Amino acid sequence: MSIENIVPIEKILAEQGIFMGQFKGVSMRPLLQQGRDTVVIEPLSAASPVQEGDIVLYKSDAGRYVLHRVIRHTPGKSPEYTFLGDNCVTLEHVRADQLLGRLTAFYRDGRKYTGDELRFRFYELLWCRPWQARVMALKVRNRIRKVLRHG
Repeated sequence: MSIENIVPIEKILAEQGIFMGQFKGVSMRPLLQQGRDTVVIEPLSAASPVQEGDIVLYKSDAGRYVLHRVIRHTPGKSPEYTFLGDNCVTLEHVRADQLLGRLTAFYRDGRKYTGDELRFRFYELLWCRPWQARVMALKVRNRIRKVLRHG
């Protein structure tokens, strides 16, 4: 899922300490939906390091803003993170210097949601944590759709 903005988001985070905005794409469905949800991104801090399961905004080498879930962290001299959108099958390898902020909440129909709610914890437990099985299921679904479309 990408977030497009005229003013660089990293500048907004540095100056205002928060970014709220809309996004484009389907990669974080079913949790987040384009045109319906507004995301709240806060800067990362040393006091609260990025954890597996966090939804983090990063800037790709191509300059696109991407909001996906961290599924693995490889610590070391040059730490690297592995990301995967909740509706994606391709892993993304991201350097620590590309990370910009963490999703702390989102708004849907005027109501604020956070990851602390029980239903989102179940969602993460059942859909996000078993990511290998989810990737396999999505690949099978995509293959079936392709066969049905093209006969």
